[in-house]
Amino acid sequence: DQGRFFWAYGGHFGEARHDGNFCCDGLVGPDGTPHFGLKEYMWAARPVVATRLDGNAVRLTNRRIFADCEDLAFRWSVQKDGATVECGDLDIVLAANESQDIALPINTMISNDAEYHVTVQAKLKANTSWAEAGHLVAWDQLPLTELCTPIPPALFTPVTHGHSANGMDFQAGSLTISLDQHGGIGSVAHSGTTIITGDITACLWRAPTDNDGVQTMGDPIMPSRWREWLTWGLDKLKMGASLSHIDDNVLTFERTWHGNDGLMVIHRSRWILSDAGAHIDEEIAVPGSWTDIPRVGIRFEVPAGFERLSWFGLGPDESYNDRHGAQTVGQWASTVDDQYHAFPYPQEHGSHFAARSFAVTNEQEQGLRIALPNFSSFAARHHHDADLTRATTIADLVRRDTTEVHIDAAIRGMGTGACGPDTLPQYRVGAGVHRFSWVLRG
Repeated sequence: DQGRFFWAYGGHFGEARHDGNFCCDGLVGPDGTPHFGLKEYMWAARPVVATRLDGNAVRLTNRRIFADCEDLAFRWSVQKDGATVECGDLDIVLAANESQDIALPINTMISNDAEYHVTVQAKLKANTSWAEAGHLVAWDQLPLTELCTPIPPALFTPVTHGHSANGMDFQAGSLTISLDQHGGIGSVAHSGTTIITGDITACLWRAPTDNDGVQTMGDPIMPSRWREWLTWGLDKLKMGASLSHIDDNVLTFERTWHGNDGLMVIHRSRWILSDAGAHIDEEIAVPGSWTDIPRVGIRFEVPAGFERLSWFGLGPDESYNDRHGAQTVGQWASTVDDQYHAFPYPQEHGSHFAARSFAVTNEQEQGLRIALPNFSSFAARHHHDADLTRATTIADLVRRDTTEVHIDAAIRGMGTGACGPDTLPQYRVGAGVHRFSWVLRG
């Protein structure tokens, strides 16, 4: 009715019996645009698998039952902290269903002062009826070092603070942390430029996916997890008691967040300020009866004008705890706009699992820079969770100027619940105390 395009699905044509958006929630969109799950399937169905052995050795296995790998060209590369430092070709032909152990001629000195990975790829040597020469058909990235989670040293300096219009300001290197009149975070600025606007709050909600319950214009028509989440009030937790404490270079906050059933979440946040920035320890206690929830983490907004997104971790696409095999560790650059994916029925998207750090900056490279010592998930989108939850078509979505940022201790996996098993138990988010840290760089 406003002239905006959208994909129609069951129920939009006045039919009494239909399957909602189940007619267009596959591995591609109605116009054939691939969804991210298609790349994950491509990786899961790869014809050659590489596994790590001792030292620089890998085992290559041809999963083809009848065909050899004469049509494939193999190449290996070594990444240090996500950047390629060495590469080479492999002259190998695997017979059908054969495995071979190969010692890669790696010259790079591998040490524990950085993350090292080796990536093995297989590409088509020649054009075929279905793809051109150079098309990637198989890849695996294997760690060469143990994953380490270094916490930047706390370089403490005396903290200065004084009254501001909203409450109090605290300096941590080039960061200015301003408290509001309620004792919460009012804003954070870097060298005078605001990089976080408004409060930083606990968050247990993500927009429902098709696998959480196939939908039609706001109602589930297949088994639904998200209806229970709405019953608990996870999408609209109400703030209760709020306490704050200031002790020289440490700011401590504690809040309660209440659901619809009288239960509450307790969120404790401890900001350790130094001349390097702020190290923040988060603790979120989830009540025992909330046994399967969408996420546990924090949420805040970045003001307009910060469009560049970069991160060190899995990429280049989105990833979740149960769907990240197709992604590789690297230094990735994108935009906040490009995080959006136009599912016919708007839903959760754009998270990045096990990230080491990320930044949201402007064209002058000024902005938000965050390290994630616990290898946390994060997301940065112009389409906020509340909007994705309310929308039933892409015509309902309006791009916001601000960027909604999530940092998660845990986020529920995607599963296959639309037409298969629900998210497996090990990828669900349960009750109890969740702890994680993040470092806001000055």
